[in-house]
Amino acid sequence: MKVPAATVGFSYLIGLIFAFLLGFDPVLSFIISGFIVLSGLGFLIYIKLKVSCVGMCLVIFGTAFGVYAAYRLTAIAPAYALDGQRHEIVGVVLEKTSPAHDMAGYMIESVINEKAVRFSLYASDTGAEVGDSITFEAEFSLLRNNTAFTEATYYMGRGVFLKAAAKTTPVAVKNDTFTLGGLIRGFNTHLKNAVMKAFPNDTGGLICAVFLGDRSSLSDSLSRAVTRAGVGHYTAVSGLHLTLVAHLFISVLGLTRLKAMRKTKFAIIAFLTLVFMVFFNLSPSVTRAGIMLIVYYGGELFMRRGNSLNSIGFAAFILLMFSPYACLDAGLLLSIAGTVGIGVIAPAVNKHFTSSRLKSLREVFIANLCANYAVLPLTAVIFGGVSLVSAITSIILLPFFTLLLLAMVVFAFTAGTGGLSLLAAGFMARIMELLIIFFGRLKFAYIPMDYGFIVPWIITSIIFITVIGFLYKNIGKTIYSVMVSVFALSMMVISMKYFELDKTRFEVYTDGTSACVFLRNNNNSVVIVTDDGRRTADAARNYIQDNFLDEISLLIVLNSTNNSLRLFDELPSLVYNPPNTDELTYDVGGIFTVIKSNGSAVINYNDIKINVAHIKASASADINVTYNYSVNAGESNGMVIHTSRRSKTKNEKEFNAFYERVNLILN
Repeated sequence: MKVPAATVGFSYLIGLIFAFLLGFDPVLSFIISGFIVLSGLGFLIYIKLKVSCVGMCLVIFGTAFGVYAAYRLTAIAPAYALDGQRHEIVGVVLEKTSPAHDMAGYMIESVINEKAVRFSLYASDTGAEVGDSITFEAEFSLLRNNTAFTEATYYMGRGVFLKAAAKTTPVAVKNDTFTLGGLIRGFNTHLKNAVMKAFPNDTGGLICAVFLGDRSSLSDSLSRAVTRAGVGHYTAVSGLHLTLVAHLFISVLGLTRLKAMRKTKFAIIAFLTLVFMVFFNLSPSVTRAGIMLIVYYGGELFMRRGNSLNSIGFAAFILLMFSPYACLDAGLLLSIAGTVGIGVIAPAVNKHFTSSRLKSLREVFIANLCANYAVLPLTAVIFGGVSLVSAITSIILLPFFTLLLLAMVVFAFTAGTGGLSLLAAGFMARIMELLIIFFGRLKFAYIPMDYGFIVPWIITSIIFITVIGFLYKNIGKTIYSVMVSVFALSMMVISMKYFELDKTRFEVYTDGTSACVFLRNNNNSVVIVTDDGRRTADAARNYIQDNFLDEISLLIVLNSTNNSLRLFDELPSLVYNPPNTDELTYDVGGIFTVIKSNGSAVINYNDIKINVAHIKASASADINVTYNYSVNAGESNGMVIHTSRRSKTKNEKEFNAFYERVNLILN
């Protein structure tokens, strides 16, 4: 077995991912673990040595299920036991985000029932910062994924399984003790203020996103363009970000006399990696990625270059031994995939280029390109879609991204006083901004995909590519298998779009308060918005872009309580009916008939009646979309779709669109 560490590390990682996502009962997980381990041992004992890799994979894969079962009993079960309970909390703020004005998201650690428990809190901003204490009465509930944010999966990767609702006003107590973390956060704030003072627009916001991982200053339009252009990995400080930064430094050192001095080169890279880990606030994903990179680059001291896969597998195994839940951390997964692209795929690709001209620059370019391709499946899952222009934009933006990073590194080392370096960073960011906006506005740039569609494709593709790689051990055939997988995805997408021709798609989006109801048949579209708001306006705008529409045929806003109607005025629509205006009866292309009356709307399509109202469900409607009101589906003959996160589903005819994706084809 040429790659034992890789076999162990990646088998353990994949096993943990499956165990956590399946979430079986601990007893069942132990049974599954025993069955898989025994099967693996059977391979090792009774089968020829040449397939011993299969046996080892099964043993480690099964062991991961056992580790999950033990972790479920010792760490997850105590958190689950707090579901529905109230406790007086005196906790410490571990992380803080500011997703909205006067609101904050906290990750807090507190001792409850003599056990340390971490939980999330979304509440009014108390002024508490990382390291401060916070006191309040909390009611706990289990985290759940929803259609707007997969918070359960996101926080599970950080060892958090609960969220708290504040039943009393949280009170913050400042921690005036000097800490290195506080100093770093203050320095980051100083850099951000300097950047935003020089560039008080999206250019400054893009610099902060690229270098500080702070996307709060990006406008909604640029954030959408970043996703559609497929360059989200450039604007989020994660494991991949640190991987690219580290490789950039190793490439620069490769141009000097230090190239052959392995120990000195490793010491410099390890030191710089530690500096960046601290600079990026030692966030869990960056810390794990930094440790992995140090182990990976340290592998050159003990292993041949051809064993890079062993270094990555070994690092992944060590990290997951101490933090099993990290298998779901997006930053760690991105860093593993990116490092595989840089350390394993790129050297194999470089072997096909024998020319010595611009060799170093070519290697840097190919390494970063391979890293971007390696993370493509993950970014598709994380962002819920595939950018068809991602490969192009990643290549075009790479030199500007690299120069921006270098300029900001100089700016940071001059403590925010290097005016020329900041000017250079601003120039690079402006070019990136214009390119992102250009590609993000392309009509067919981005295709959203449901997890039920893309995850099976990714799993099947990975198995297919891995089998080809093991059977032929040929980089050409492996690259060919990747091309086949991409082609298969393209054909699946085209087939899906062709299947929908002349059919009507019905979708519901909700942020837990307001909702959008979408109906589309080819170019005829109806959008009903229950209440104006930034998120519902964004959902309608994304709907136009994702479905390649030039305008909405009919846009109706039923209520206005958020003073955001101006956002809907900006949406392209053939007919727009805001609240507090004349009632409406409208025919859309001879396909939909819509009647708006008394804060509700009734849509008729091919004798299918869809009722959108907050008052009650209609017994005569086939589909009822209710908002700000909980109704029992038993009162209706048709399907009931709730859009309030507080509504409870009671039988098989009810759905809550906040937690369950509603996306139907109506015949």
